[in-house]
Amino acid sequence: MPDLTVREMTADEFDAWHEAVMRAFATAQAEAGSGTFEENLQRTRDGQAALLPRGQETPGMIFLRGVRGDGAVVGTIWISLEHPRGFRDCAFLYEIAIDEEFQGAGYGRALLTAGEQVVRERGVPALELNVFGDNARAIGLYTTAGYRVVTQQMRKDLRSGSADHEG
Repeated sequence: MPDLTVREMTADEFDAWHEAVMRAFATAQAEAGSGTFEENLQRTRDGQAALLPRGQETPGMIFLRGVRGDGAVVGTIWISLEHPRGFRDCAFLYEIAIDEEFQGAGYGRALLTAGEQVVRERGVPALELNVFGDNARAIGLYTTAGYRVVTQQMRKDLRSGSADHEG
């Protein structure tokens, strides 16, 4: 695993990152068939305003940057020490991303491990996350890091012309 440390995001980094995350999530939702980009972006902004009423300073939220030994920032991780559905003793990983130029070199695993350590240090014994079903790379990372499926959402497109199942 590559050598990686974590540090808190600066305010400027947070603002740029947060806008990019909201836009990427709205795009992913639209691609998954959940409304238009514009609808999803508005829903995401509304949800983020409720989730992060004090932005980066919202209590219980951790926003970290993964940094190589040479000072290069390779990615970001966002963790809440409180689970969004109120599960006791379980933090929640909202987002982990490795910048494209650093992908495939083990930094995702290193950043995930560092994030898990921060959660442990804060006294929380478990970490949960969601992942889109078509994100094979992330699913592979989480599976080999010891995560297991605890819930699963499924969807079928019922519009005419959609693929039928065999039965």
